[in-house]
Formats: sequence, structure tokens, C-alpha cells
Amino acid sequence: MTAPTSPPVPAAEGEGEGEAFTPLHEVPRFDLYCRADAITGRALVEVPRLLASAFRLPWPVAVTAQAWDEVIGWPTEGTDLITAEELVIDVPTESGRIAEVLHAAAHAYYTDVARAHVQRFTIWRVSPEHPTTRATPVPMTFTLHPGDHGETVATIARAATCRAGWFHLTRQPWVRYEAAAFTHHAGRPSPVVTPEVLDEILAHATDITEPPGVEIHPVADGVIHLSNRGTTYCATLAPNSAGLYELAALGWPTVSTPDEPQPVKW
Repeated sequence: MTAPTSPPVPAAEGEGEGEAFTPLHEVPRFDLYCRADAITGRALVEVPRLLASAFRLPWPVAVTAQAWDEVIGWPTEGTDLITAEELVIDVPTESGRIAEVLHAAAHAYYTDVARAHVQRFTIWRVSPEHPTTRATPVPMTFTLHPGDHGETVATIARAATCRAGWFHLTRQPWVRYEAAAFTHHAGRPSPVVTPEVLDEILAHATDITEPPGVEIHPVADGVIHLSNRGTTYCATLAPNSAGLYELAALGWPTVSTPDEPQPVKW
């Protein structure tokens, strides 16, 4: 069914009224059917109203199941075998993680002068499968949109990462990696990758890089130092504002194949 028109976004105390919704604003797919059914079926996880209000979010807030499982939910199996000395960072509780997500979403919204209905922000996540490794950035979205009855609601989801093309390292031409974007250096495209692709590359770094035998040293906030004993090689990788890594900083030769732009259909 067609989503109903929403009233203006409620304004926080001491602020003017928000902009009314129009058909041009993006809305999550849950607006195409009953949001209450999505919550009942756990496609969406509802955030307690009192908790959301504590972060100046006066609307009903829900988190998509994918985002909840990735950055908030935490499996308990096996984690009792991990000692505090093995952790490279402090692992917050589930309540601490949902508070972190709500704080980041509210900060993105209220620091935007335009009060756009779609906001992007980043959450630093420790993998439940590998809690002794470094935290990695996860791009997220906070969207205000019409609910089942035209009321303003909010949905927090994982931001989609588009593929811009492929690339491979010159010493490993048989393995292709996805590039989320490309920068250009000396007239040549250089890949920009997600943390997942970076981890895949670094897992083989000691075998395929030049010079060989590179040592990897994770630091806080996703920063990585690379060095090589006995040589002057040293590099530092830090995520950009979107949580992506520009591989040009490594100085490793790559061969990139950007995707062909798609023709515009009128």
C-alpha cells in the first residue's frame, strides 16, 4: 500500500519546527508494508521510547535486524573463554552498544543544520567472532519517515556500500577484490576499500606485498601501522569519514578496473 503523508517532524525543545515530508525523501523499505508487522517478525527491533528520549529522539525508533545483530547484539557462546588481557579494546555491554548507536544517530541529526531526514554516521564495531582483533568502522543510516498511520518514526540501518569496480595486487593477479571507490594518483585509479576487504588483503600481506614480511600493528579508532623489520618501509592507514580505507597510502602496486558507468534511462 502507499505510505501516508507524514506531519512535520517534531522539533526538539527550543528549536523550530522540522520540514514536512515530501515524496522526494528517501524512506526505508518497511514503509511499503506495516511497520508493526516488521517489528513483530523481528525484521525491525524496537528501541524503548524512554531510552530513545534520553538521546533527544522523540520519535518511535527501531533498528533493522541486520544492524542490530552486527553492531548491538552480542552472542555469549565462547566469549567466557576470552580473558581481559586478550582484548585489544574494551568491549561494551549490549546496553552500552545501543546507547552508543543512539548517541551517534542523534549527534548526526542535531549537528546537521539542514536537519536532513536521512543521516549517515559511523559505529566502531568489535567482531563477535573475533573479539581480540581491532575495532572496524560500520557505516550506518538514521532515517526519519512516515509510519503506519502517518506519524513520524525513525529507522536505524546499516548503510549500503556500492561497488565502484575491481582491483588486484600485481603480485597476486589471480585474486580480485571489490573497490568501494577510487581515488586518482598520477593519473591512475587507486582503490578505496571497506574494512572487510582490507582485512582480507592484510591476511595475506606477508606473502604478497613488496617488500615481503610486512608486520601489521592495529591501533585505536581503526588506524593501522605497517612496518618491515630490517627495512625503512612504514605506512599508516586510517579510515576516512565514511569508514573506508584508501590503499594509496600503502604504496603497493595495484591494477584497477573501474566499473563502466551505466547509461541514464529516460
